[in-house]
Amino acid sequence: MALWLKEGPDSDVVISTRARLARNMKGVAFPAIIKGTPKAKEVMRPAIETFVENADFRFIGMKEIEPIERARLTEDHIISKDLAMREDGAVIVSPDESLSIMLMEEDAYRLQCMLPGLQTDKALSLVSELDKMLGKNVEYAYDDELGFLTGCITNVGTGLRMSAMLHLPALTMTHAINRLIQQVGQLGLTVRGIYGEGSEASGNIYQISNQLTLGLSEAEIIQNVRAVVENLVEQERRLRRELMTEKHLDMCDAICRALAILKSARKMDTKEALRLLSSVNIGISEKVISGMTSAEIYNTILAVLPANLSRKGMTAEQRDERRAQLLRKMTAKAVIVEE
Repeated sequence: MALWLKEGPDSDVVISTRARLARNMKGVAFPAIIKGTPKAKEVMRPAIETFVENADFRFIGMKEIEPIERARLTEDHIISKDLAMREDGAVIVSPDESLSIMLMEEDAYRLQCMLPGLQTDKALSLVSELDKMLGKNVEYAYDDELGFLTGCITNVGTGLRMSAMLHLPALTMTHAINRLIQQVGQLGLTVRGIYGEGSEASGNIYQISNQLTLGLSEAEIIQNVRAVVENLVEQERRLRRELMTEKHLDMCDAICRALAILKSARKMDTKEALRLLSSVNIGISEKVISGMTSAEIYNTILAVLPANLSRKGMTAEQRDERRAQLLRKMTAKAVIVEE
């Protein structure tokens, strides 16, 4: 369960906002070149001194933790899949894991802030504070014309990736999502699945982020992302209302069946769990279900993902049984609102 993932602005549709800054050390090659060398430790040292020795952050080295813990950190969006596979990589995290710094990923430092709901300005403000703190001990790789220099050309410039995680079941059910993905791409943004590039939109969850950072200011990037997200929120809410009006019985039946299964199932795989939780979240937003919030649904989604559930030696069947047990517990207080 993510301690930071609570109710936020527009939480009925927007799960979370993430601001991430890519930075490298001046005069030192990018991680792809220096991994496994003494230079890698030289890059890590100022971040450790800034956030671990002088603040309440934890240092987690990838080679020091089990694969299942790496997977858990990936599921919770604390680290990337790439970092999880790097033995010489590490992450520094705040107590509630809302703030983190990936070390020796594609860039020497990837600083990020995650907040519930749609909070682009606050997310940028908090990650910028991390940037200033680290910048006191590190001289960044910077070019007067290009901006911050990064391992991937699409991050050159501000180095800012602003993204939002959205729950868009109505847009998906009405097949409007494919058209919107094309339109968003024309605006310089990209739409991906729950775990970014190459991932599926499991549970009708999508990630919206800027594609380029060069030639745009941080304010312009935020404005573009926020405008698109606000438009998607408006369309998703409108379509939910239309579906509940035009197909009221079918929608209520699907929502109530989903909750009933979650409350009674004895085994369940990830895909089915996310599909049913998606239906229940529509029920919450449309006042068909009470007793749970959207934030609790999002935390439940994280809690039932494979790595968050797994224990050493656990089989897939045991995991499915444990998932169902947890779902029964977490949905126990949800009730259907009588018409």
